[in-house]
Amino acid sequence: MMKRELHTDSVNTLLDRLSQEHELFYFQMISRTPKEVYENCGIIRFYDSLWEYFQYKENLDKEHVNACLKESRILPALYNLYLKYEHFKIGTWDEIEELLDKEADIWKQREKTVL
Repeated sequence: MMKRELHTDSVNTLLDRLSQEHELFYFQMISRTPKEVYENCGIIRFYDSLWEYFQYKENLDKEHVNACLKESRILPALYNLYLKYEHFKIGTWDEIEELLDKEADIWKQREKTVL
């Protein structure tokens, strides 16, 4: 586990990328009709929950950080993973960490097949 106050380069990079993705997502959402916003309430909740987790979690697992940084677009990749495996939930930080564990496992498997 990483101590948050260390703010390693990888954590700073992750937080910067997540903030940019989250902000862009919100700019896209506010340009939509109220009906479209309502229809996208699930993805809005997902993005907010993940953004909040990374912003306020005191200790971030190094494997989670590294796996997320390998994605070109972190939040959409995690959302697709969330949809693919329907048993994942995002109501608590423990549930979010289960999703991030799966993301890290997937990247470990990809690296093994490349080697």
